[in-house]
Amino acid sequence: MMTCLSHGGRNVYRTGVPSNELMVATADGVVCLSRPDALEAKAAWRVSRRLLEGKHISCLLIEPGRGIFFAATHGDGIYASEDEGRTWVRKDRGVEFADIYSLNFVESGGELRLYAGTEPAHLFVSADMGESWREIPSIRSVPSAEKWTFPGPPHIAHVKNITSIHARRKRST
Repeated sequence: MMTCLSHGGRNVYRTGVPSNELMVATADGVVCLSRPDALEAKAAWRVSRRLLEGKHISCLLIEPGRGIFFAATHGDGIYASEDEGRTWVRKDRGVEFADIYSLNFVESGGELRLYAGTEPAHLFVSADMGESWREIPSIRSVPSAEKWTFPGPPHIAHVKNITSIHARRKRST
């Protein structure tokens, strides 16, 4: 089981067995670490391969059903791999910005929706595994949106993280 680690993507994956592979988002691509025995707590992690070298990876996401890897980049859009990272294709048609800072997904009613947050702060959704994206305009309708900034240069606000909230209704008896 592969697990991915990045600040703007899903970092918690539930599995029945410990992971022996870890994908780490870096400013120079994805570094894959592996260890020979996932059950051995002291087993050393070693670099096993590098993916998307030369691209600044903002976040990573593994789609759970088909195991598709998604990588968001700073300056170069969204990439996806359906073969565990051996090949990558651009998957950001409809996203107006090249700086992607966050990715997540929600499964609801048998449908899986991917979400991407950008710089400047806009939110996009895909219902077809990243083949096409559409903007969710409500994030920009917040009255203070034009005043949003980020402390570090170039001081442009971005969507740093995306999470879903599943409300549970109490049953009345």
